Amino acid sequence: MKRNMIFKRPDKYAQMSNRGVKKKINIRDVSYIYRIPLSTLRRWGAERRFPLFKVSNRILVNPEQFERWIESGGASHDSKP
Repeated sequence: MKRNMIFKRPDKYAQMSNRGVKKKINIRDVSYIYRIPLSTLRRWGAERRFPLFKVSNRILVNPEQFERWIESGGASHDSKP
């Protein structure tokens, strides 16, 4: 094996989207994109108020589903159901 070879780690999310699996983003990205405090997203996630996926200790969100949830008024009520 050559020493000067640079190995690139493949982007697993890009590979998954090529296989038909939708791209997921973490809640930090959601917080940054939509300007929602991270603590609020964590609370909503614990209450299962928006569509999320838990993988190990990470919380992932499908951006398309989250956008539909916001458009349907899901984030308009901050009280508990």
